[in-house]
Amino acid sequence: MNLQDLIIKIEIAISKLGINPGQAKQAEGQYNISKDQKVQIYVDAFEENGSVFFQILSPFMNIPSNNPTDFLKKLLSENHGLVEASFAIIDNSVYIKHTVEEKGQLTEDAVIVSLQRIAYYTELFSEKWDSGNTES
Repeated sequence: MNLQDLIIKIEIAISKLGINPGQAKQAEGQYNISKDQKVQIYVDAFEENGSVFFQILSPFMNIPSNNPTDFLKKLLSENHGLVEASFAIIDNSVYIKHTVEEKGQLTEDAVIVSLQRIAYYTELFSEKWDSGNTES
């Protein structure tokens, strides 16, 4: 699969969600989708070392300044329960992410399921750890 084919699949999937891909498009292969003010989803299609990748990132909080080590342990303990997703840290922000190499098997419906899954996890952990409460 080439990059342009993946971009077409992503745009079809975004359209099926009722979102105008032209409005969500930030650059070629890059889209920002907002479910609401709390859920921001960044979608990327990119090529690296001859392979094509599909990635979703959704920030949901910053690393708390009090007890960051305990918080990072909490992330790791929660990580095992995620399906086709993981936590990632970029700078001081915590993201839910999904990255796959596209080898011609990714469908528009699979893109939709992945977007919905990442949005769900973002909402779940935003609510669970709202206002820096990382105890639960």
